[in-house]
Amino acid sequence: MKIIALLCVPIILVAGIIFNVSPEPTYDSVKEPSPASELTDLKAVTFARDLRDYKNHKVDSLGMDIYYPTGATSDKKYPLVMFYHAGGFMAGNRFNVMTICDRFADEGFIAVGIDYRVGYNKGKGHDCLSDSLTFNAATYRASQDANSAVRFLVANADKYNIDTNWIFIAGSSAGASLALYQGYVNDSIAKLYYPIPFNQLGGQQSTGNTLSNKFTIKGICSMWGALGHAPEIIDTGYKAIPTIIFKGEEDGGIPDSAGNYDDCLNMPYVYAGIAIYDQLRAQNRPSVFHYLPLAGHPAFDNGFCVQNASCFFHTLMQGKSYSGQFSNFAVSCP
Repeated sequence: MKIIALLCVPIILVAGIIFNVSPEPTYDSVKEPSPASELTDLKAVTFARDLRDYKNHKVDSLGMDIYYPTGATSDKKYPLVMFYHAGGFMAGNRFNVMTICDRFADEGFIAVGIDYRVGYNKGKGHDCLSDSLTFNAATYRASQDANSAVRFLVANADKYNIDTNWIFIAGSSAGASLALYQGYVNDSIAKLYYPIPFNQLGGQQSTGNTLSNKFTIKGICSMWGALGHAPEIIDTGYKAIPTIIFKGEEDGGIPDSAGNYDDCLNMPYVYAGIAIYDQLRAQNRPSVFHYLPLAGHPAFDNGFCVQNASCFFHTLMQGKSYSGQFSNFAVSCP
């Protein structure tokens, strides 16, 4: 009997090897998936360092605030709207756009407000006595900062739950001009149309941080902004970005269609409102133009602009884009 018992031991061992018998897992060995956490707004996130302002003074860093949709969770990603503040490239900061960023977040976007470098030689407080070269440099410098902010967010998209397939840029007044400028001015355009700031300040993607992340802007919201060289640079052979535009009839700083900024002959010649809309429609790009008769600068209220801009962006994401001109407070959202 002992011999039979001993012979059974190797047979059992072989069977265990053949059939890969293993002990039953205990409850403690089963790892439960981590529950999704709610995302909360983030303040004063640094995205750029070691810069110089228009007086060549050191700028240690630039910050951004990130606003999440109510109920946003860590297991999902959300489209991004950058919103740039107003201030005529002389003033303003990210705190000026807290309310409008909250509104975009309520519409399902991650909304981001940033600080960007401001300032130029404004002669005795009036643009007609200003140094237009330093004004051009201010616009260019601000666009460098906007680009470094988007590069930073794309590099950290997983951390901040950003869907990099859907990046939109927006702004009011100078911020709207900045959004248009960022959308269309890359290094090749800068070399051609803005050679002085390009040579003085470097490329559009060369400051603030060393990140090299690529990104594509899928739509623009311009709230009473303008763009130089629009007929030359808005082109399907280069770029023609879907855009929603808001403009007042009696806007003294920005021309109704085309003209010198602030009606000063020494300042850049820019295009706005219907001129940009017509150029985009000629390129068969989705575009919407909201026009408010007798209104100045600014024209529409933030709530109206966010409502219609959010609808425009969402329909682009859904492949259901639309175009059209709308007066007064007619809603463009289909």
